[in-house]
Amino acid sequence: MKTLLISLSVIFSSFLGYSQSSADLMGSGKDKFKSEDYAGAIKDYDKAIKADNKNAEAYYLRGKAYAMLVKHDDAIKDFDKAMSLGLKNADVFFVRGNSHLAEEHWHDALSDYTQTITLDPKIRDAYYNRGESYAGLGLYKNALVDYSKTIELDPKDADAYYKRGLTNQTLGNKQEACSDFATAQQLGHQGLEDLIKKTCKK
Repeated sequence: MKTLLISLSVIFSSFLGYSQSSADLMGSGKDKFKSEDYAGAIKDYDKAIKADNKNAEAYYLRGKAYAMLVKHDDAIKDFDKAMSLGLKNADVFFVRGNSHLAEEHWHDALSDYTQTITLDPKIRDAYYNRGESYAGLGLYKNALVDYSKTIELDPKDADAYYKRGLTNQTLGNKQEACSDFATAQQLGHQGLEDLIKKTCKK
């Protein structure tokens, strides 16, 4: 009986050590990510996943690190895996959308940003990036709506005014385009002088 108790104690202690080691790896990975050591973070998450291949957060965080290294195919695979393990919050859809957008997977990006907005309609960048996805598909009227929503959520977003201006220009809305370009310039968007001169001062 004494031998059995000792054996159980050893097993239990080993399990606690294993769990702590996995937690330490996750913490180390997060610290390295914050310090922009993305390759180092990936190595820690690799080990955490080896220790527990059902760790959805590890796949998600490793995907974010891959994305920072512009390894979007690897990032998407990790985000897919995290979702398959049940991690389906707004941020996971958003970051996967960003990787799809970077790879010009317009339809996939559009789907992910739409799901992001469904889960959290206050994420401004989801509207902006969905607008980029619509523009990539040539759906400029839809893009216009999303850039406008971005501006509604953040009236100081110079890039959103600029992109809405370009979209208005594409749609033949010269007056609206020029107004957007002027506002973007006032808010600090650089390099618009020639565009405004060419488009608006005629």
